[in-house]
Amino acid sequence: MLKRERSRYKISIVGQVKDAIANRGIPDAIVKIVDAPDEFIKSAIFKAKLLGLPGLQIHWRSLIGELNPANKTLPQEFQDFQQSLKNPNSNSADKLKLFQSFLEEPKLSDRQKFQGLQEILDYLPFSPKHKISQPERTQTAADGWFYFRDLPPGIYQLQAFLPNAIGRYSAAQGQIEIGQKDGENIDNPDPNVSLFDKIRVELKLKPTTLLGKVTNYDDEEAIGMAKVQIQGKRDYTFSASELTKQQQGEWNYRLVGIEAGNTPLTVIVSARGHPTQQKEISLQTGEVKSLDFQLVPARSLLNP
Repeated sequence: MLKRERSRYKISIVGQVKDAIANRGIPDAIVKIVDAPDEFIKSAIFKAKLLGLPGLQIHWRSLIGELNPANKTLPQEFQDFQQSLKNPNSNSADKLKLFQSFLEEPKLSDRQKFQGLQEILDYLPFSPKHKISQPERTQTAADGWFYFRDLPPGIYQLQAFLPNAIGRYSAAQGQIEIGQKDGENIDNPDPNVSLFDKIRVELKLKPTTLLGKVTNYDDEEAIGMAKVQIQGKRDYTFSASELTKQQQGEWNYRLVGIEAGNTPLTVIVSARGHPTQQKEISLQTGEVKSLDFQLVPARSLLNP
C-alpha cells in the first residue's frame, strides 16, 4: 500500500487495478498510458530518441505478441513495424534498430510513434528499476495500487493488463483528466494527507470465468465436494453443497481466472458415487460462461 509520507514528487494520478469478480486488488499488473496530451507524447518520443530503451541486454516476451493485434487502419509503416516485432527470427539488436528507424519515420505522427513505443515496451520485461526511464507505464503493488507522477494537464487514456496471464484476464481501459490546478498543486507536504485523496482511477480486469451447477440427476440437489477440473490444465475447484445466487447466475462451483484458448476446453467432473462426466466449452478471454452437470448416482445405473 502507498505510504502516507512526504513526497518529493508531484503525484498526478493514483489508482488501483482490481479483479472485476472478486473485487480485490491485483498485484504485478502493468498500467500504461496509451494516449495523452501532446506535451506528454512529445516528451516521451524525445526521451526515447535521446536515451533509447532501458537495458540493451533484454529478453523478449514470446507470448505477449497477441496483446496488440494487427490494426489495418494504421499506416503501412506502422503495420510493418508491428509485424517485424513479432518475427521470431529477429534478435533483440535487430528490433532495437528497427525501433530507432521507426522513430525517425517522417510519414508517422508523434502520436503514432508513441503507439509504436508502447508496442515495443510490451515486449520488454518490466522492472521497478526502470520506472524512472519509463514514464509511460508502471506496475501495481501487492494490493493493486499504482501511481503516476509529474504529468502535464490534459486527458489520459490508461490500460491495465497482466503480462503473464493474458489469456486469464482481459485488459481494462480507463480515462482520467488532470486539470491545470491538479498538475501544479497536487504535491501536498502534509504527512497526514493520504495519496489516496488525490486523483483516483479504478481499472477492473475481467477474469475468464466458468461457473455452474453440479447436481444430482434424481432430485436436482447440489452435490458437494465434486472435483471440477480443466483437462490438461492445473485449474480445478470443488463444488459446494449449497447453491449460490449472484448476478452471474446460480452456481455451486466457480473457476475464476482460467486460461482461455483457441480450442474448446474439456471440463471433467468427478464425485464419489457418481460416474465421471465431461463436457466441452469455448471461452474467450475475460468471458463468463455457465456449464451445468447432472450426475447420475452409480446405484441408479445398476438398478434401472
